[in-house]
Amino acid sequence: MPRQAVMQSFSLDYTSDFSRTSTTSDVSLPQWKSSFSSQERMVSTDECTATRTPFAMIDLFARHNAWTAFISDVEPLPNTANRLLNPGQGYYVELSLDLPESLANQQAGIFGIIVELYSSRNKTMLAAARISTRLPHESSWVGVIRKISILPALVVGALEESRTVYVSPFRHFTESKEHPLQFVSIFISGRDAEVEINKSVIRIVEELNKFQEHLKEWHYSCFMAGTLSFILFYGILWKVFLIMKECLFRVAFQMQEPPCDLDLDDQDFVDASSDYQHHQPGPVQPNGTDDDEDLGSQHDLPRSWPPMDDSDRFSEDSWEDIGNGNAPSSS
Repeated sequence: MPRQAVMQSFSLDYTSDFSRTSTTSDVSLPQWKSSFSSQERMVSTDECTATRTPFAMIDLFARHNAWTAFISDVEPLPNTANRLLNPGQGYYVELSLDLPESLANQQAGIFGIIVELYSSRNKTMLAAARISTRLPHESSWVGVIRKISILPALVVGALEESRTVYVSPFRHFTESKEHPLQFVSIFISGRDAEVEINKSVIRIVEELNKFQEHLKEWHYSCFMAGTLSFILFYGILWKVFLIMKECLFRVAFQMQEPPCDLDLDDQDFVDASSDYQHHQPGPVQPNGTDDDEDLGSQHDLPRSWPPMDDSDRFSEDSWEDIGNGNAPSSS
């Protein structure tokens, strides 16, 4: 961001009967009386038809501009004694004027702003600029909608019914080594009506580069583009977070499963047909109970059993006896 060298608020004087065609010595500010008594305003009488011209005299070195000190003890120390700007550096001067939405400002239409820059040495005039502006125009229904949207803030006094106008009378102003800038004079010239201004601020900022100037001139478009870029960036970041979370959950779930380690030899697997033949039910004890020793001895059976003879098989009558709880009959 460019460095802001000066930012001072000032008030326009509406009380003095000061015509734009008179000299500055007529201004009732003693500290400016000797400074600008020899500076005649080079403006014709048709530039300002109003008898009262709002004006302001700003000392950039001073900490105050709204009052005049008649005793040096009551005056605060200045901001600097030599210069505020860097020699050879380009700057732009910007004025922000707070215009109330009054009938007088609406009738004033376009008004002129005359800005003059003076040096701290011999009060030499460095530059002068004339620029025109006006209260921003808006239709009646747009004004009603805008005021309804900010109605609570207007009711409690947080906002005022005013519009801010920004003007840049100087661009690419270069600070002089021999004549540092110190004084700024501002005159408001309205043709049809007196312009009402609540607050005013002057800013002197280092000149912008191409990129910064683009951001300043297209601030709404850049704001929308930047907002959409941030939304897209954080959306992608959130999607990546969800994917990583799912991957970590799967890894943690697999680590919690008990290992299934069946260390079996190939000889432990028996053909299904031989398993059916070899595991036929054996003889049952007469009392109908199984012998634990016979059950336990099944683990000691040989791997391959000899084929069964037909004499060893039970007949259907034997199976019926077994089902009735009797001893099998011999075939």
